[in-house]
Amino acid sequence: MIDKSAQIRKKYRWIALCIAVIAITRLPTLLEPILNIDEADFAVQTAVWMDGGKPYIDFVEKKPPLIHMAYALAFEAGGVWNMQAVHILFMLIVIATGLILVLAAERVGGSKARLPALLLFTAYQSGYDLNDFLAANTETLMNLFCAASIYFAAAGLKIRKQSSGWLTSGMMAGIACLAKPVAVVMIPAIVVGIISVRPKIDTFKTILKNIGLTTSGFIIPLALCAFYLLGIGALEDAIRWVWLENVSYATSMQSLSETLAMGATRIGIYVAASLPLWILALGHIVKFIRRGDLPAGEAVLFTWILLSFITVSLGGRFFPHYFLQFIPPLTILAALGYTSWFAPFFRKKVALLRTITYVVLIGPIVGFLALHVIEIRKLPKKVAAERTIGAFISKTTLPDAKIFVWGHNSDIYFYSKRVPASRFSYCSYLTNAREGFENLNRIDEPDDSSWQMLMSDLTEEPPDIIVDMSGTGIRGYDAYPIGGFNYLSSFMKPNYLISANIYGAHIWKKN
Repeated sequence: MIDKSAQIRKKYRWIALCIAVIAITRLPTLLEPILNIDEADFAVQTAVWMDGGKPYIDFVEKKPPLIHMAYALAFEAGGVWNMQAVHILFMLIVIATGLILVLAAERVGGSKARLPALLLFTAYQSGYDLNDFLAANTETLMNLFCAASIYFAAAGLKIRKQSSGWLTSGMMAGIACLAKPVAVVMIPAIVVGIISVRPKIDTFKTILKNIGLTTSGFIIPLALCAFYLLGIGALEDAIRWVWLENVSYATSMQSLSETLAMGATRIGIYVAASLPLWILALGHIVKFIRRGDLPAGEAVLFTWILLSFITVSLGGRFFPHYFLQFIPPLTILAALGYTSWFAPFFRKKVALLRTITYVVLIGPIVGFLALHVIEIRKLPKKVAAERTIGAFISKTTLPDAKIFVWGHNSDIYFYSKRVPASRFSYCSYLTNAREGFENLNRIDEPDDSSWQMLMSDLTEEPPDIIVDMSGTGIRGYDAYPIGGFNYLSSFMKPNYLISANIYGAHIWKKN
């Protein structure tokens, strides 16, 4: 007789163990406040928002507003500028994502897929790069709602008896898009699943109805966000900065040969670092393709992965944190692969199966954590200039002082605990120095409308301090000296004097 209470206790022991491991792998995020420049951007912009500013008017950012809502939630709990609170919140988000993926894996592949999904997610969620995989970024937030979307869709991906889940699934995908727009791939992936359900018990009308429910659900959160932005007078600005700037960002690429070379290298590194997941997932897919009958759940996940290769490649940058979007579909498919072909293959060699499983799970946990510890120890040296400048400003200005930093160094605002004097917390929109390609996209003529906005901000409330980071060369801004931009240099010459030089950065103080 099966002892159900013992099974339940065992299940919760595994869950508790995996939660503890996830927390341990993310402990390095509590040792340093800022892991990468994106975190600094979001922290500064959220501080402006919480100080009464309006998104896309009082701060400019090409990301949708959900990331700022998450930071605001953490800042409300732990205080403005408290990045430890942000990192704890995102630790909880990752844990929640893993638990939802376990439930989704069970809906797609049955109860046998639960434990493999939990263990594989735990082992591979932290990735190999501290700055990208562990940072409080948009992909981590997006994955939570993508996981929820596939969970609600999965109930109808077998034999549908009701369609209530499709609307909720679409809503979760829509919320995910408010974290990062590439989550839109969830909709075509789910549509593929709706069409692929076996047996074909649905009429064409029912299929259209379920597709309509999914897309309607997707639109709801986007419409609510648009109404909010319209209500505060920021919708037109949001369209410009989020929609038009993302299109520009995605199309500002290097040459085709350079893009292919970078893509092959960085995708190759990620695939190598998560190779067991890819082997398990592809083995599962190949098994069904050879039979000519890919189940609806697997069709959704496979389509999701294929479309993610496209979204990872947009803009040709292939930043490591882009690869986080593979984790939800890849984890579920790998768990299904473990139960469908890998474990049965070794059914007569249990000891060997156990050994391989331990290596596949423990190896990345220990290896990635070691890499993160090494990286976190190097981080203070990497941001020594920004920290020193921030400390100098904090000591030499009043707490309500406003500053302007020329460069992409929003971490100076963070370390000084001073809000920007302009809506531009970084200067990419003024120089066309696209992230990742700062040295490749220089233009002779600046974006005049952005410059008009900047000069309006600075004239209305002149900053107490202007920091010129071009002398440091950080993020390629040695190619963009202030003297090359007449609007700003003409404003500064009669009103500011150099008061200090720190790490090559000129600190200009108002007369």
